[in-house]
Amino acid sequence: MSWTIHLCALLLFASSSFASKIQNKSWWNNTVFYQIYPRSFCDSDADGIGDLKGIISKLDYIAETGINAIWLSPIYTSPMVDFGYDISDFVDIDPIFGSLKDFKALLAHARKLGLKVILDLVPNHTSDKHIWFQKAVQGHKKYKNYYIWANGRNNDDKTPPNNWISVFGGSAWTYEESQKQWYFHQFEYRQPDLNFRNPAVRKEMLNVLKFWLDLGVDGFRVDSAPFIYEDSELLDEPKSNIDGVTSREYKYLKHIYTMDLIDTYKLFGEWRKFMDSYASKRNQDQKLMVMEAYSDLKHTMQYYYYDLLPFNFNFITNVNATSSAQEFKQQIDLWMNSMPRGKIANWAMGNHDNPRVASRYPNRSDQMTMLSMVLPGLVMTYNGEEIGMVDKRDISWEDTQDPQGCIAGKEKFNNTSRDPERTPFQWDATINAGFSTANLTWLPVHQNYKELNLADQIAADKSHYKIYKTLAHMHRTEPALTEGSYKSIMTNNDTVLGIIRNNGSRVVLLLINFSNDKQQVVDLSQEELPSKLKVKVSSMDSEVTYGINCIMLSVMCLYAFLLLASGSFAKIHNKLWWNNTVVYQIYPRSFCDSDADGIGDLKGITSKLNYIAETGINVIWLSSIYTSPMVDFGYDISDFVDIDPIFGSLEDLKALLSEARKLGLKVILDLVPSHTSDKHIWFQKALRGHKKYKNYYIWADGRNNDDKTPPNNSISVFGGSAWTYEESQKQWYFHQFEYRQPDLNIRNPTVRMEMLKVLKFLLDLGVNGFCVDSAPFIYEDSELRDEPRSGVDGATSREHKYLKHIYTTDLIELFGELQKFVDLYASKRNQDQKLMVMEAYTDPKHIMQSHYDYLLSFNFEFIAINVNATLSAQEYKQQIDLWMNSMPRGKIANWAMGNHDNPRVASRYPDRTDQMIMLSMVLPGLVVTYNGDEIGTVDKRDISWEDTQDLQAHIADKGHYKNVSRNPERTPFQWDATKNAGFSTANSTWLPVNQNYKKLNQTKQMEIKSHYKIYKTLAYMHRTESALTEGSYKSITTNNDTVLGIIRNNGIRVVLLLINFSDDEQQVVDLSQEELPSKLKVKVSSMGSKVIHGYSLRIF
Repeated sequence: MSWTIHLCALLLFASSSFASKIQNKSWWNNTVFYQIYPRSFCDSDADGIGDLKGIISKLDYIAETGINAIWLSPIYTSPMVDFGYDISDFVDIDPIFGSLKDFKALLAHARKLGLKVILDLVPNHTSDKHIWFQKAVQGHKKYKNYYIWANGRNNDDKTPPNNWISVFGGSAWTYEESQKQWYFHQFEYRQPDLNFRNPAVRKEMLNVLKFWLDLGVDGFRVDSAPFIYEDSELLDEPKSNIDGVTSREYKYLKHIYTMDLIDTYKLFGEWRKFMDSYASKRNQDQKLMVMEAYSDLKHTMQYYYYDLLPFNFNFITNVNATSSAQEFKQQIDLWMNSMPRGKIANWAMGNHDNPRVASRYPNRSDQMTMLSMVLPGLVMTYNGEEIGMVDKRDISWEDTQDPQGCIAGKEKFNNTSRDPERTPFQWDATINAGFSTANLTWLPVHQNYKELNLADQIAADKSHYKIYKTLAHMHRTEPALTEGSYKSIMTNNDTVLGIIRNNGSRVVLLLINFSNDKQQVVDLSQEELPSKLKVKVSSMDSEVTYGINCIMLSVMCLYAFLLLASGSFAKIHNKLWWNNTVVYQIYPRSFCDSDADGIGDLKGITSKLNYIAETGINVIWLSSIYTSPMVDFGYDISDFVDIDPIFGSLEDLKALLSEARKLGLKVILDLVPSHTSDKHIWFQKALRGHKKYKNYYIWADGRNNDDKTPPNNSISVFGGSAWTYEESQKQWYFHQFEYRQPDLNIRNPTVRMEMLKVLKFLLDLGVNGFCVDSAPFIYEDSELRDEPRSGVDGATSREHKYLKHIYTTDLIELFGELQKFVDLYASKRNQDQKLMVMEAYTDPKHIMQSHYDYLLSFNFEFIAINVNATLSAQEYKQQIDLWMNSMPRGKIANWAMGNHDNPRVASRYPDRTDQMIMLSMVLPGLVVTYNGDEIGTVDKRDISWEDTQDLQAHIADKGHYKNVSRNPERTPFQWDATKNAGFSTANSTWLPVNQNYKKLNQTKQMEIKSHYKIYKTLAYMHRTESALTEGSYKSITTNNDTVLGIIRNNGIRVVLLLINFSDDEQQVVDLSQEELPSKLKVKVSSMGSKVIHGYSLRIF
C-alpha cells in the first residue's frame, strides 16, 4: 500500500533483477543482412526446388562470409500462385520447403553460428485457398468480415465498386457469385486483401507474430507495407495523367486511397509495441521490423516515427548505370538528411523483385558493394550478389513462372517477369551449378555458371566474393564504420565520389571513379585526412592492390578502392553530454554582489560555484553579461565580445570559466542574435548612412513613403508598431522588441559571418554552449507582408497578440548553420560537443523542428503555456506525454520549471514546489532550474512603481505595470538572514530583497529538512541513478485521475514517483498492473509528507 499525504509527493526506488527488459536494442545497426530466396538457394531432396534443409547446409558458408543475419522469403503453406506471397496457412511450412521441424533445426543451427533469422511476413492478403477465405465464400459472417467486400457500382456483376486498379493490372475487384458481391485484392485476384479495420483480423495477425516469435525468429520483413489499409468510403482515385499509360495499368491512377494511410502506420506501431513487450517480458534481444515500402520519401520516412525501419530502395529505384557521381551523392545525402536523428540507415542494393546489381551496373558491381558496406547502418544483400551473379534474360515463355510475367502475356512477359533475377544460386561448376541434382530445376540455371560460381571465386586470388567477404567483416567490426562520422564528397568536376568515415582514431575513405579517364589526380587536401592511407580493398579491375600505401593521387577507370588509416584524428568528444544534466540558470544581477554596488557580478558568481557543484548541479547558464546600455538589462547588446563593467571584465569571465572547469561545471552563455542595442557601433554607423552597416539591419520605406505609415502592420512584442522612423535615413527600421533594439538582417551573409565570429570568440574563451534568446524571431518574411489578425478576444490593435505572427516568427533558417559551426569547432579541437539550446515560446510543431538540426529547444510546458496549479493529474500526464511523443526519436527531452521571465515555481504552484521539482528531476533528459527555485524562493509582488526596473513594466505604465513586470521573479538571491539576505553589503540593492528572507534562505535550509535538501538529493539522483539515466519512461494516472505516477525502469532498478493531486489526506493506490516490485523504499518525500526517507512501502 502507498499512502500519499495531502499535497505531497513520494519518490520511491527499488534495486534488484525484478523486471525483465529488452536486450541488445537496435542490434541490426552495422549488420549485414542476407536475403535468401528459398526456391533458388539450395535443393536438398533433388526435386529441383530449394528448401530449408538446403539452406541449413549452407549456413556455415553464410557465417564465414561475414554475414550476421538472414532474411527468408516466404516459406509458408501456399498454392504458389505468387510463389509464397499467397499464403494459405500463416503458421505452417509449405511441404515444398520442408516442415516446422526443419525450420526449428534451421533456427537452432543459426543460433550456434550467431546468425539472426527474420522471416517475410505478408499481412496484406491471404491466398484464396486460406481457410478464412474459403469460409468467407461459404457465407460465414465472421470470416466474410475478415476480407473487404462491396456491392458493384450498379449493384451488378459488371461494374466494380470503384475504379481501383490492382498492382498487377486490371480492376482490384473480383466478383464472387456465391456472395453476389465483389472482394478487393491489391494484387492478383487469388490474393484477397484482409480487412484490418476488423479487430478480429488484427488479433489473428498478432497470434501469427507470436507463433513465430515463440519458435525463435528475430523479426520480420513486412511485405507490401503501404497497402494494409484502404479508404473506408471506397472513393475513386484520381488519374495520374502519365503519358502512354492505359486504363488497366496500375500507374494510370494516383493511389491516394489505397496506399500510405495513417492507419497503416498506427497498426505497425502497435506491432512494434507488441514485439517490444514480447522481448521485454522474456529478456530477449529486440525484434526487428523492416518495412517493404515502395513509396515516396515523405511516406517512407514516416515509418521511422513508429520505431520501424523502412527499406531504402534508392539504389534500386532512383539511380542506374548512367547516373553520375553527383546523382549518387544526392541520393545518399537525401536519405541521411531526411531520416529522423538517431535512426538507423539501411542500404538495399538488390532483391528478388528487381534486376541484379551486376546487371543494373555492368562492370560496377564491386563499386556498389563497397558503397553499401561503407555507409552507416544496415546493409541488405540478395543471395548471389556476393559473387556477381547476373540476370538470365533469355528465359523462354514456356519456362516463365512469375505471375507478373504470365499476366503480361507472351509478347510482353520479358518486360515484367522477375524470373531472371530468381534463377538458382551458382555454387560450383557441377550439374545445375551445384544447386540441385535433379534433372530439371524450377527455373533454368544461368548458362554462365561454369565461369561464374562460388567455388571458383573462393579458389581465386581475387574475386567478387573475396571483396565482398572483406567488406562484410569490415562493416561489422571496423570502428571507423561502426561508430565513425559520415561525410560524402565530390571532386574532379563531380566525377569522383568519396565517402569518409572517421571515428577520431581510424578513418576509412572510399573513392569511386565515375569518369571514363583511366586515372585522375584527386586533391583531398581540404578534407583533414592523414597524408597516407593503406589500400584495404580494391575492385576487380583495379591495378591498385591490397596493402599499397597511397598519397591520395590516382583513381582508375571504372573501379573503386577503399583505404584505411589509423592514428589520432580530431573528432567531437562526449556527444550529447547534456543528457541527464541539471542546468542552473543564473541571473547575474541578482545572484551575488562582490563589490557592494547592489548589483550581482561575475566575481560574486565565482564565489558561489562550490555551492552550485555541491548541490549536484553540473551546468550553469548565465543570462546576458555583454556590454549593454541596460535598457532591457543586457538583452540590448552594444558589444557582443566584451563584458559589461557592471558585471566585471573578460578577465573575470576567464577566472569564472577556469574555476568552473576545476569543479566539473559546464558553462553556457545567453546568445542574443536577433537584435542589437541602438548604441552598437554597427547601428551607429548605419545611422550615419554607412552602406555596409545599414545592410546589417532591416530598413524599408513607409507604406505611403512618409514618416507616418510604417511599411506593414507588424507589432512589437512589447506593443505598438515594430517599425520606428529614422529621420536621418528617411526610412523605417524594424524591431521585434523595444525601439532601442533594432533587428539584425540575418539574411545578409556578412551579418551571419559576424555572428559566427562572436561564437568563435566565446568558444575560444572556453564556454560550452549557448542559449539562443528569442530564437523564433531571427528571420522575418523578406517580402514584409502584413500579418493576419489573430481574432483573440479583447486584444487591442497595439498588442502583440492582436496578430498571427506567421511572417515574423518560426522561420528557423539559421539554426542548422549555427549547430554545424559549433560542431566543426569542437571536432577540429578534439573538444566536447557544444550545446545550442533555443528559447522558443511557440507551438510544438515549430519547437520540434529545431530538433532536426541537432538543436535543443526549451520545453516551457510547465512554465507559461499549458500547465498551471489548477490542472489535474491527467492534464499533467497529457502535457508530459505530448512532449515525449512529439520529440523526434533519439532526441533529448528537457524540462524547464522556471526562468527570469516568468513567476517562480513556488509562486505558480503554492505548496507544490517539491512536487514540481521531483517531477522535473524524474523525467528523462535535461532539467533547467532558475536560481533560487532550489530553496523555494517566491515572487516579491509588492515592488513599488518607483522601484520597478523592468522595461516591459515601464512600457505598460504605472496603472498596469504589476500585470507585466518581471521584477518580482528577479529579486536578489536569499543566501542567509544577514543584511540584504547576504546578497550584497550595499545600502540598497538594484531590486529590493523579498522581506521573507530571514525565514526563507539557503543557510537556514542547510540545517533542517528543506526544499534545498530535497532538491540536492534529486539533482544527484537525476545525474547518477541508473533507472533515471538509462531507464524506460512511463506515465500513469490512477485513483480517478487524482494521482500521477512516473515509472523509470532500467530492468535492474526502478524509480517510482507518485504525486497526489486530490484534497484527500491519504489514498490507497493500486499499482498491481504495473509490473513493479512488491516493496519499494522511500528515497525522497515532499515537505508536507509524514512519510520519511528509508521507509518501506508495499505496492499492491
